Amino acid sequence: MSSTRLALLALTLGGALLAAGCTGGAAGGAANCDQQQTAVTAAEKAQTEAEAPAKTAEGKLAEVNKAKDTANAEADKASAKAKELHEKAAKGGAAQAADSAEAAAKSADLMAKATGLIVEAMEAREKAEAARTKANESAKALTEAKQKLTDCRK
Repeated sequence: MSSTRLALLALTLGGALLAAGCTGGAAGGAANCDQQQTAVTAAEKAQTEAEAPAKTAEGKLAEVNKAKDTANAEADKASAKAKELHEKAAKGGAAQAADSAEAAAKSADLMAKATGLIVEAMEAREKAEAARTKANESAKALTEAKQKLTDCRK
């Protein structure tokens, strides 16, 4: 065989092998990364689904805390007013005693409301923490899935 034909045959065979190797490798690589891409898509969906309840629970917690703080402030004002009226009642008559009793009752009601909101705030905090933990776990899983996809594509 002449050297020209031999060179042409080697070039053709080399090109064919190179093309087969690249095509086979790329197709195999893409097929292998499909699983990682599917995992990323699933992790993104799970993250989105976990984040919404976490934000809702955190919003509810903020709302309850605000109501609790308002109730505490009102209870403190009512308590101060009841104390003031009690001191006046000690010096005055029946009218001041009635005002003092009414203020004390209002103060007690507001304190009960504030106490109830403390319990509600604790429950809301627990729910928010649980939802945030789930969202954080989903975020971690998403990060890991993205890293596996990146590693696969290398």
